Amino acid sequence: MDNDMNEISTIKELGDLLKKAREKKGIQLESIQKNTKIRLKYLHAIEDGEFSAIPGGDVYIKGFLKNYAEAVGLPPSEILLLYKKICCIKNKEIPKPEENHSDHEPLEYAEVQKRSFKFMSIAMMVLAFLTLMFYGIKSFQHKPASYSNEKLQDQLHQPVQIPDSKQQENVLGDGSQQTSGNINKAVVEVMEDSSNNTIYTVQAKTIDVVVETIQGRCWISVRKDGKMDYEGILTQEDKKIWTADEELVIRVGNPQVIKLNVNGQDFGIIGGKTRNLIFKRRE
Repeated sequence: MDNDMNEISTIKELGDLLKKAREKKGIQLESIQKNTKIRLKYLHAIEDGEFSAIPGGDVYIKGFLKNYAEAVGLPPSEILLLYKKICCIKNKEIPKPEENHSDHEPLEYAEVQKRSFKFMSIAMMVLAFLTLMFYGIKSFQHKPASYSNEKLQDQLHQPVQIPDSKQQENVLGDGSQQTSGNINKAVVEVMEDSSNNTIYTVQAKTIDVVVETIQGRCWISVRKDGKMDYEGILTQEDKKIWTADEELVIRVGNPQVIKLNVNGQDFGIIGGKTRNLIFKRRE
């Protein structure tokens, strides 16, 4: 196998190598699809050397190659090194669809933007507060001296109003409903967080997940209660909502641009590399 790798110089030959490794071990493509969550048409594209059919460009090609190599028992690091070598020989990138350059913006740049926005928000709040104080003091200075005393006398002579029993019941009823709402609030916990999977448990009647793309593009696939529900590429400011009864599995290709909300709880930007987000309901 090492000799075969040394002789490979094209994408087509790389695809043939992967295919032969799979056939030698008697592994079906359907089995690889089940283990890696990669659709069959993309697995065929890898074996046929048609990498331009894979969405998301170079980042997704490397991710698919890594997962495929692991599934057929080949060292992923050597396969990725071989892919890089082939690209260098051709002195050009693998053909891919046009993509937004902001997909690959450094995380530090996004962080700088976030901090700048936060600083400007605080500055505007301080300015608004100082403006209100200025006009408040100015208004108070122009009131007659007897104003505060007259107001105090009026309040002392006003009869005290005691609410009747029905009003008290309504007040208590509203309070009890609010307390009940707090008790029934969904509880979301992260049970496992690894390089490949993040597992959440949701204590609620249903699992409600909101996925929002804050910048660039991101490929995702969604399985809801064991059935495939969605696969596609989200662009900037796209927002998707899924509701499941027992389990929701979302595979995210570029977590650095995805913001997550689970049953009303904001988890912010996911971050990290390609991974599965697994949500399981519990009583």
